[in-house]
Amino acid sequence: MFVIIFYCFKNKAENPGVADQLNYFTPSALPLFFGVAVFDFEGNNTILNLHSAMKEPKKVHRALNIILVFYVLLIASFSTIAYYCYGEALDDMVILNLPHDNLTSTLQIVYSIGLLGSYPIQMMPVFQIIERTRKFRKLKLAGKYKIYLWRTQCVSLTSIIAMSVPRFGLFINLVGSVACTALAFVFPVLIYNRTFEKEISR
Repeated sequence: MFVIIFYCFKNKAENPGVADQLNYFTPSALPLFFGVAVFDFEGNNTILNLHSAMKEPKKVHRALNIILVFYVLLIASFSTIAYYCYGEALDDMVILNLPHDNLTSTLQIVYSIGLLGSYPIQMMPVFQIIERTRKFRKLKLAGKYKIYLWRTQCVSLTSIIAMSVPRFGLFINLVGSVACTALAFVFPVLIYNRTFEKEISR
């Protein structure tokens, strides 16, 4: 992150007129903002996994509050700096704005490794749910290698989709406004109502 901030301010020094092109508020962009925000803060599947693995699960709420406050401040300040330094030329991913040299290439590799490391955490609930279904257990395909084949196909499919998306920002907005909104606000309520149907007062 510090490397990106360094290059941001370096670009700002080389292009001082960028500040004249800043647009501080665009009402028509609010739907895009909320879609990206929901996507950025959607982590129910990760939180549940961390909660179940904690030694003292009761402390998860306090830890979550501290982390969210820090995360909001970090994202807000970093985004502000990036937009201040690049203006309207800022790409969907600020890494794409950086000049191509050994340092930025290393940064992109490290960023890819970070995404690769977080992928299993995001996908593990999906794997666990589907692999416990009767239909999946009845499949005779590949024998004992069935799980590895299925997981490889999921990784390959999501990788192909990610590489074929031309506008990454709009894609994130679509996923956030549809899938993540349902996952964060709709499905938890429906599941709770179904689970505690008899205990809920009419």
